[in-house]
Amino acid sequence: MPCLLIMSNFPHPHSHVRAPRLYITKPASFSLSGKRVSAVLRTVSTTGGLVQMDRTVPAGTFAELAVDTNLGQVCGLVEFLASQTKGNQAFRFIAFSDDDYARLSNTMLMGHS
Repeated sequence: MPCLLIMSNFPHPHSHVRAPRLYITKPASFSLSGKRVSAVLRTVSTTGGLVQMDRTVPAGTFAELAVDTNLGQVCGLVEFLASQTKGNQAFRFIAFSDDDYARLSNTMLMGHS
């Protein structure tokens, strides 16, 4: 999962406007404390998403996410949120490069990954 994270895009969700969601089943991987953790991406938006994982990650943990799309790999820095259901963990994007943000946004517009 070699991602060069040059962060220039910092998502700022508006509390009154929810970002459109894309419901998918897509392999994803996280780099947590230098270790690769596999997951399945279930939902994604330009502000965050939901993954299915074998383990629960403490809320507030930062990680690097990598997921392949039809438009290329999307990498970003994420923060895990409190787990709401066993096996599923929400995250929010903290930052990603302009190119990664463009790939994610275009993937969302196309409606598929």
